[in-house]
Amino acid sequence: LALALGRASAPAGALLAAAGGGQPALAAAGWAGRYFDPEHPYCKRLILKLSDTEFRVNIADNKASKACKRTGADEERFVLEGRLSGADAEEMVIDFSPKGGPRDLVGKWDGSGIVFPDGNRWARTGNAGNR
Repeated sequence: LALALGRASAPAGALLAAAGGGQPALAAAGWAGRYFDPEHPYCKRLILKLSDTEFRVNIADNKASKACKRTGADEERFVLEGRLSGADAEEMVIDFSPKGGPRDLVGKWDGSGIVFPDGNRWARTGNAGNR
């Protein structure tokens, strides 16, 4: 799965000027963070940096409905792998196969969140708390 992840606000040095287009390129450290997924309200969406190009994407989905209750009850958790082509890439490939999805879904950074091919957008809501 490939996706680009964005953030509402960036720590100093996390955003780099992109060549052309005026859209900021996201440095590897900037991918890590917490996200809100409108398709699964209040369900965990957390991206952790493992290296400049490798990430762990921790998510939870409610078994009974799309929305999570934030109690952990009825939630199924998944650990997904994400990768970048380079440290300043604006797209991340995420392997959603552990939860029955595609292995190479591409998400694109839009300046404050990640947009997926189906139009779903994860809005960045905070820091991940690592590196």
